[in-house]
Amino acid sequence: MKNVDKLPKWAQYEVTLLERKIEELQKIVDANNNADTNVTHGVMKTYGLPANSTVSFHTDQSRFDVSIDKKGGIRVYSLDTIHISPQASNTVIIKLARDW
Repeated sequence: MKNVDKLPKWAQYEVTLLERKIEELQKIVDANNNADTNVTHGVMKTYGLPANSTVSFHTDQSRFDVSIDKKGGIRVYSLDTIHISPQASNTVIIKLARDW
């Protein structure tokens, strides 16, 4: 960063901490940049998640864990009973059964 030396000592320290944190996070991103990924979304399309990752979606009422099973299907898990409603030939809505 330019002109860090002109900042107060406490601000210089904070900048140093932030720069270190960026370096640590970049190492994590680089380590997870797996060409074999089968899970991507949003900014993660650039980097990908490790193969066979589980993605958790949190709602006000529960959590849904979504992953790809060994046969290439989508696996959805919740601690609560779920209801699957077809919307079209290629779309479904998944909700908690009590909310349906």
